[in-house]
Amino acid sequence: MIFYNLMTLNAAAMLDNVIVRQRDDAHNYRPEFRYDFNEKTTKNMVLGSTDRHADSALFYQIIAGQYGDENIDQYRKQIDCIQRSLIYVDFKSVFSSQKKKENERKKAGYLTGNTKEWGEDAIDAKCTVLFEDGFSLVYEDGEVKTYIPFDKSGNMSRNYAITFIDKGLFPEVDRRLRLGIDFSSINVVLSKYFAYRGLYLTDGVRTTEDAEHVLNHETVLVIDDDTHDYMLNNIVQNVPVITADKDMLLKGEFHSLEKEHPIRLNSFDGEGLVSPAFAEHMNRSRRQEVYMKHSGVSFQIRMPYIKGMLHQVDFHRFFREQLSDDDYYIKDIFGIPRRIANVQIILTKSMFKCAGWLRDYWVIHTEIKDPMEYFFDMFHQYDHALYVCNTDSNMGTQKVPLTYQFLNTMAFDPADLEKIIKRHLNEAHSITKTGSKYAVDMTEYTSELLFEDEDMASSVPAWRYALALNPDFVRDPYVRSMLKMDEIA
Repeated sequence: MIFYNLMTLNAAAMLDNVIVRQRDDAHNYRPEFRYDFNEKTTKNMVLGSTDRHADSALFYQIIAGQYGDENIDQYRKQIDCIQRSLIYVDFKSVFSSQKKKENERKKAGYLTGNTKEWGEDAIDAKCTVLFEDGFSLVYEDGEVKTYIPFDKSGNMSRNYAITFIDKGLFPEVDRRLRLGIDFSSINVVLSKYFAYRGLYLTDGVRTTEDAEHVLNHETVLVIDDDTHDYMLNNIVQNVPVITADKDMLLKGEFHSLEKEHPIRLNSFDGEGLVSPAFAEHMNRSRRQEVYMKHSGVSFQIRMPYIKGMLHQVDFHRFFREQLSDDDYYIKDIFGIPRRIANVQIILTKSMFKCAGWLRDYWVIHTEIKDPMEYFFDMFHQYDHALYVCNTDSNMGTQKVPLTYQFLNTMAFDPADLEKIIKRHLNEAHSITKTGSKYAVDMTEYTSELLFEDEDMASSVPAWRYALALNPDFVRDPYVRSMLKMDEIA
């Protein structure tokens, strides 16, 4: 798999090491976030780490935006090619710091710009300026770059991190990620928009198209979700709900509203189908970059504003056997008939996150005759692709990992469910203990996976493997953080 070296800066150190400059004759001051890496002390304080990050759709688009589509192959496998293009900034220590005790006096100081109010405790005010102005880095070779806030994944949000991008690159990369769509012309909920933008950061293997395996408006079918009331089994009545009062939100106030409401369940939320032929093409592309013990039949995927699971199903055979008709057509979510014989991937509306936006854009731009054709024209213009983030390929043919979605949608007997939970809790406790007993438990636990269960061994994370070989790795900060995540899970 392709990896890239990227820096992570310590936001707390950045906030503590700013230059406060006078901005005008009225004695208004404003912090300037500029860090010279020629000064070793500054670099050591601000630079948290340089880490390897697996390939993602975002990294590919940054390389294309920086070097040009025609040069992508020349630079794509150079591990340092985007190290100065995208910076991670970690705010975890800022939000957990005891120094975050800013009072109303300091907030008033921010509004007046008085230099006395820019003390080390004025964290909120400094963060505001950091996100408004960005920061600059002076590299050892003299190059100076300014970085502005950019995208973050869901995992980054949970861990108080965000990326900053080279200001000069932003317009081109932003246009590529938007597929050239002007979202300011349509009604968009910004929180959802940026959440879906964060999908570009998911690690994945790029699936390259060829003459026989093409993604377009004919091969990708988007249909409505299954929300029909089959004997009312998918509707749960009288569910306690806490939500926001919309009328109060319009007045600029927030109040929670408690009520009971029927909840409609989506039987196939986030799940779609892929033909056997295209599934094998995805497997071939993935084998070129990662080890695969078996061919996958279920794929976690990402495309622009598309996420979910694809399961291999021979739906062409199903239609032939059930309908005896090779020319069967199905209307997509836009009401346009699609010939099923050409379809290779079937997505549900819940997977196609930009369905509403694309519909609104279609209404405004009457020159667009087919919104799906327009989507894939832009998809190819900016050299996007389908990315496979994970598969069941290393699980073997006898074992399938359970997820919370399966636990919620499958009907378990209460006793069986309690048994599953108890087993996983025991496992979680056994691998998150500290001290000498921890080392013994972890070694035995991982050794069983490595040497007694071949299918499971291939899925053991590298840090667990290292810990089984040498229990002293329990002191490593990264290992301890992973253990904490296991304990929380």
